[in-house]
Amino acid sequence: MIPQLVTVRRRRPDGRWRRLYIPVLPALLVLSPLLLAVVAGLVACRATGVSPGGALRGAGQVLRALPGTRFELRAVGEIAVVNVLASLLPVLDAIDQARKPGQVTGGFQLGALGLRSVGTAGDPFDPAVHEAVSCTRSDHVEQATCTAILRPGYLVGDQLLRPAQAEVTEPSAGR
Repeated sequence: MIPQLVTVRRRRPDGRWRRLYIPVLPALLVLSPLLLAVVAGLVACRATGVSPGGALRGAGQVLRALPGTRFELRAVGEIAVVNVLASLLPVLDAIDQARKPGQVTGGFQLGALGLRSVGTAGDPFDPAVHEAVSCTRSDHVEQATCTAILRPGYLVGDQLLRPAQAEVTEPSAGR
């Protein structure tokens, strides 16, 4: 059974106790679990007299001591970089389009963030990193080959942001 009210007691500076009654069901319905945990932590800090900053520092020390936490925190940073780079892909496409007629020279490098271009003409077709836009058959190739890259693909680390769009040439059916 879920209680309808939670009572929180706190001592006032004059020595008397102050009671706070918090309705549980509206709080559960309105607040997300994370926000509820933050509110509960702040209430606990107020009730025990611990500063919220000290509680956060202590929680951080506990998290750093757990195995695998550093990897998870690093993964959160990598996810943020991937999201930012994914939002920049239309900008990279516009720069590539302007570079073709010679309107733009130079550019900017995102290799320091781990962004790599995928797909060059002559590469063997790999459905994991290429998207076939058109397919033709020819006697001049022995395996499926990207003959032209229409739009480059991008990788960040091992994660594919966007596959390269390619024109593919396959060997003839008689081979």
